Amino acid sequence: MPIPTPCPGCGKTCNVPETARGKKVRCAQCQHVFTVAPEVAEGEEIQEAAPAPRRRPPPQKSLIPPKSLIPPPRDRPGDDVGPPKKRPSVISREIQAGLVVLGFTVILSIFSFVGYRYFLMPMVLDVAKGRDAPPKTEAELTQVLETLKTGDGNSRAHAADRLARTEPAEARRAEVAQALVARLKDDHGATRDNAARALAVWATRDQVPALLDVLDHESGNVRAAAMDALGRLKEQRAVAPLALRLLQNDRKHASAALQQMGPAAEPEMLKYLGEKDPAVRVEVCRVLKRVGTRESVAPLEALLAAERDQSVQVAARDALTAIKSRP
Repeated sequence: MPIPTPCPGCGKTCNVPETARGKKVRCAQCQHVFTVAPEVAEGEEIQEAAPAPRRRPPPQKSLIPPKSLIPPPRDRPGDDVGPPKKRPSVISREIQAGLVVLGFTVILSIFSFVGYRYFLMPMVLDVAKGRDAPPKTEAELTQVLETLKTGDGNSRAHAADRLARTEPAEARRAEVAQALVARLKDDHGATRDNAARALAVWATRDQVPALLDVLDHESGNVRAAAMDALGRLKEQRAVAPLALRLLQNDRKHASAALQQMGPAAEPEMLKYLGEKDPAVRVEVCRVLKRVGTRESVAPLEALLAAERDQSVQVAARDALTAIKSRP
């Protein structure tokens, strides 16, 4: 007959066959395996075995890493992980953008300058030299003169510039000088200026009247070139007109031309030692330092004794020293 036997695992009474005494059986409720008590003598009580402790299932490995391995969240609203990042203001961003643009502009400018200075400009100058080189043969000189007479404004200016850089040919000096005189009052400004510069190279005494006529020209370049030409020619007729230019803004050029005149300019210079403008007196002393003779010693000493302007005093002393040192 079945034997009621309590399960040590769950405590439920299991009915096991009598033949199972002393053998292991499995509880139908909890599947716990236990041994059925063996057969006992009559009158002996069967003591129920204490229920075995319930085994806990082994812990399963979690797929979620521990908190210590999880990096702290960043840049999440509401998290108190460090101080919040401060976003730059609109003005700061605009300044940064401007600095970047400025940097690119500077770099581009540097590359542009280097390219122009060392690559493009030499090429342009080589072409210009080939086009504007001074005439070297009779045929080239004839072509330049023809351009000076009949070309347009820019062509005439280029032709006059080439003549200004050409070594004069004595056989054709008068012809070239006459053609240049015709362009001293040209409508084209560059042509006038270049023609005057060329006359300083090509002019003869026959062109002195024309050069004197442009000493009051509106163009300072024309006046300066005319004075240089007159100084080179050492024409006596030009001394008085050049001395008058000492009173104008052309003082430096007039002084240089008068110094080229030599002693011929001395008598006229002594007349200007009493000018009210100290700058004029200084230039007169500089001319006399170059061209003065013993005739200038007494006037210069008188000027030095009465002069109060320091710059005039220095110029007068220099002139006296130079004159007295000459044999």
